[in-house]
Amino acid sequence: MGVEHALLIDYEYCLGCSECETACMTAHGRGPDSLGVKVAKLGPWKTGDGSWQYDFVPIPTDWCDLCKVRVEKGNRPACVRHCPYGVITYGTVDELASLLKVKSKMLLFTPRSADRP
Repeated sequence: MGVEHALLIDYEYCLGCSECETACMTAHGRGPDSLGVKVAKLGPWKTGDGSWQYDFVPIPTDWCDLCKVRVEKGNRPACVRHCPYGVITYGTVDELASLLKVKSKMLLFTPRSADRP
């Protein structure tokens, strides 16, 4: 089995522009009902410590294949390439997992694959 790749979502700086969604639709020729990534809104709501949470989070969906065709040609996934804020990073699971220790508001996504239950 080869090296497993993933996306690291650092949503602290996501402004909800949806460029990742548009890039995904364009790269795959799909419509909004079959996006590989969807931006979700969290909040606004008051948290237990009295602060406010109001975040946008790009969430990869079951349609996401990490832009396999693009990556095989030496390109980055479309969402990574077109995010103006650098919120989405592509790499190996191991290298991205090591970045999770640096800060909060990060998610690691590995796509569904045929060799996984």
